Amino acid sequence: CVWELQGEEVKHTFQRFALPMAWDFAECNPTSNVDRYYVGGLNAVTRVLERIDKAEKWEGTIPPTLLLQSATDPSGSGFDAIITDPPYYNAIPYADISDFFYVWLRRTIGDQYPFAFATPTTQKVGELALRLPHVDLPDEHTPSWYEKEMAVSFRRAWEALAPNGRMVIVFAHKDPEAWETLVTAMIRVGFTVTASWPIETEMPGGVRNLNRASLSSSIWLVCHKRPANAGNGRYSEVRRAMQERVTERLRYFWDAGISGPDFVW
Repeated sequence: CVWELQGEEVKHTFQRFALPMAWDFAECNPTSNVDRYYVGGLNAVTRVLERIDKAEKWEGTIPPTLLLQSATDPSGSGFDAIITDPPYYNAIPYADISDFFYVWLRRTIGDQYPFAFATPTTQKVGELALRLPHVDLPDEHTPSWYEKEMAVSFRRAWEALAPNGRMVIVFAHKDPEAWETLVTAMIRVGFTVTASWPIETEMPGGVRNLNRASLSSSIWLVCHKRPANAGNGRYSEVRRAMQERVTERLRYFWDAGISGPDFVW
């Protein structure tokens, strides 16, 4: 952990989605009353538990159903909405990062949940991520493989949605190819994007964002099932309509105060 000068506090290990090389480190006092340290972490957890406890006592509350399965497996039908934050193409190797926590959880509570901790480390073969030099994934993890597998998971979502249901996808990536691959997979299975919104989801002032051109928002795509009788459009007409729509949206977002890298995306 490192010391952040601006906030005068010890920052957690994962300031970003990787283990950084820290030339100097800091340790915090677990008995300190400063809210940003252990006390603050415990307070945050207990607040959530208290609210969940109250929510369970609300009349008519439906308890959630948790499924430990792949997104490519069937999960029911008739849902009004499916909201997902899919794998970010080649940006974040989630399975590799999870090993940092997985080994400790396996040693402490692994005997209580043997089905979830059956392997020495996280299972990486089924993760939808591209193969990178520093990531232990099979060679077939290529852009076309990512698109194909994402299409399978989106198809399961398409099948699970009610006819007028909404699919909401949260995505943020600096590479246009990542967006193209994701949207192509959505179109292949019969979705059409009907709205997109940049929503500020990133904390300002963190170490990751100091003096950097970082995105402060994520893009939320709202999709519907494409009607079977929608037909095809002529390229020139579609392009002209897109240019008009993009121009209108850019003016809208600029007036809303969105600027910098967020405005570009």
